[in-house]
Amino acid sequence: MGKRNDSAVCKARPVVHSIDFRRHRRSLALTTALTTTLAALLLTAPPPARAGQALGIVASPVAVSESSNVDCVFSGDCILISTVNDGSSIDLAASGFLIAGDDGIATTTSGSDAAIRIENDGRIEAGVIGIHASTSGSDSGITIVNSGDIAADNGILNSGFPFSDIDNGIDARTTGPDSGVRIVNSGDIASGYDGIYVLNTGGGSPVRLTNTGTITTGDRSDATSDGGEAIDLRTYTAVAPAPIPAEVPVPDALKVGPGFSPVTLINHGVIISDDDGIEVCTAGLAGTNCRGGGGNSPVLVVNTATIIANYVSLDSVTYGPDSPIVYFNSGLLISNEESIDAETSGDGSAIEITNSGDVFSGIDGVSAATGAYAAGDNSPITVFNTGDIIAGEVGIYTKTAQNFSGDNSAIAIENHGNIQAGLNGIYAVTNGIDSDITIVNSGDISSKKRSAIYAWAVSKDSSVTIVTNGALHGSGAGIFASGALGAVIVNYGSISAQSDIAVAVGGASSKLVNHGVIDGSVYLSSGNDIFINKRGGLFRSGSLNEFDEGNDVLKNQGTVLATGPSDGHAATHFFNLEVFENEGLVSLQDRGAGDRLVLPGLFVGGPGSTLALDAALGDSGSAADRIRIRGDVSGRTAIDVANTGTTGGAPTDAGIVLVAVDGDVEARNFTLANGPIDGGFFNYDLFFRPTGSGVFELHSSIGAGAFLLPQLLTAGQDIWHEGAQSWSDRIADLR
Repeated sequence: MGKRNDSAVCKARPVVHSIDFRRHRRSLALTTALTTTLAALLLTAPPPARAGQALGIVASPVAVSESSNVDCVFSGDCILISTVNDGSSIDLAASGFLIAGDDGIATTTSGSDAAIRIENDGRIEAGVIGIHASTSGSDSGITIVNSGDIAADNGILNSGFPFSDIDNGIDARTTGPDSGVRIVNSGDIASGYDGIYVLNTGGGSPVRLTNTGTITTGDRSDATSDGGEAIDLRTYTAVAPAPIPAEVPVPDALKVGPGFSPVTLINHGVIISDDDGIEVCTAGLAGTNCRGGGGNSPVLVVNTATIIANYVSLDSVTYGPDSPIVYFNSGLLISNEESIDAETSGDGSAIEITNSGDVFSGIDGVSAATGAYAAGDNSPITVFNTGDIIAGEVGIYTKTAQNFSGDNSAIAIENHGNIQAGLNGIYAVTNGIDSDITIVNSGDISSKKRSAIYAWAVSKDSSVTIVTNGALHGSGAGIFASGALGAVIVNYGSISAQSDIAVAVGGASSKLVNHGVIDGSVYLSSGNDIFINKRGGLFRSGSLNEFDEGNDVLKNQGTVLATGPSDGHAATHFFNLEVFENEGLVSLQDRGAGDRLVLPGLFVGGPGSTLALDAALGDSGSAADRIRIRGDVSGRTAIDVANTGTTGGAPTDAGIVLVAVDGDVEARNFTLANGPIDGGFFNYDLFFRPTGSGVFELHSSIGAGAFLLPQLLTAGQDIWHEGAQSWSDRIADLR
């Protein structure tokens, strides 16, 4: 963020009920590329032919229209023009090579209806500002069209200017109302501070900037320089009597009305910035960190070029109603803080971000917040991303009613890029009433410390909907979702987590629909939850699943694996699940008998219902997977048993228990899918043993293998006798 007292305040990471203004985390500066670019701009062109000020007109009472192609080497301003009366405009065309200790071109008007227009195609090297234009009257706009290269640095000619850190390439300022600024730049700019700086404080003064040149900021001789933004645009209605720090509220008596000063910025030029790449602020009062009233001042930023920023690549803040922010980015963004950052504070101030560029950020890849520093009803956030994001903290961060109220402020995120994040991959929170969250994802998302997707609609009449087709892997959870009105999660991809909590849902009733793979436990809300595992869906259950309060249903049409760890002795629980409807496969088979599955409620065996279990077919003490059903059982379910034993079987007195039911159950509820099972010398079949409720267990009987042994012995004896008789006959013949 910028460092002037009228710069936009750094974005917070607040808790729900307090404001926590984020401090800058200033990390390594962008040194090598910065130094190389500045040196190239300063040294490639030959020196001017002669010295002396090119043009000087001071306090003209009439309009000035001049054309200058004179080269200049001068300790002050190479071109200096000022007018003092109403209607005394300035129209300048310059093409000379200017080397100035102060400003290359300096223009000022103080009357009303006294606009400034500058066209420059010459090279400028300046100790302070390359091109400077300032008006103080009403209806006194500024137009600058520049195609010349500009270097602005306080080392040039050692000017000793008292504000030598203001080394701006292009600097345009208006203080009167209805005095907009238009800048078209195609020249390359290297500056010690801001590349292009615009400040309007009179209201009704829009800014439009188009840049195609390369802009580099920072001190070429200092690897730890504290340079400014490449592009810094600010529009206000008035100026505060004294600067007001970010942590101090602006008194209501000082706040002003709408500014009607929109900003449109289109950038196609590469940016390497020692601070923010692009920073925009529209608000009421200059000197208040982009606060103090205002409004009706929207921001549009279009970027197609690479931006490398020491802090934020694209940064915009608006304060006041009806001041939305819209971003379109297709450029590569590299930053030590956020790469895309937008904050609004006012009713009707939405944020829309469309990004197709790859993003590498030290903090958040994309960050958007409404209701940041004032109430913001009807201020939704929309993010459409197709770029890949690598972020130190959050891949895509969104929050409405961030610090102040903000009803009817929904969040909609559509992501098709891959995201790697230190904290949450996608983070979405709405604090206002009637503020739904919708997330559609097809990218792969990984989170090192928290959730791949985190979505929380806090207030009433607000719900969460997540549809994902990518691979999600979190640390705390794959997906966390909570909606005051409920949550719906539809998965076509895969969901997993290091914690083994694949999906965690809070709030009201939830619906989880799986067409893909859920690898881990599910923790659902306290409402009436339903989990549908569709045909083709795989739910590889963790050991502990929690369905909480309410009437909860798990309907399996695909495959549920409850095999647990590879040691073959896992217990899988579905706590507080009222109904398990099975029309697919529930499998404990992992070639290791001894797994346990506990179902607390009603089990319904529908069409295609199958249980797959391991059993070491031996005597009554043989190991086997076992399912415990604490509720009632209805319908029919086939049991498929995989024999993990190697003994050939044994007699069973008490049987090998496979299913134990505490509630009402009948013998017809479970059948042996492949029975009787050939265990070698013994066959095994399923029997129902009423025990107050019921147990389904395997009992052995003599199998075909047991009859095969006597047959083999008889055959062996016959062969021996036949051989012995032949030997006797041969001995008799020899006698």
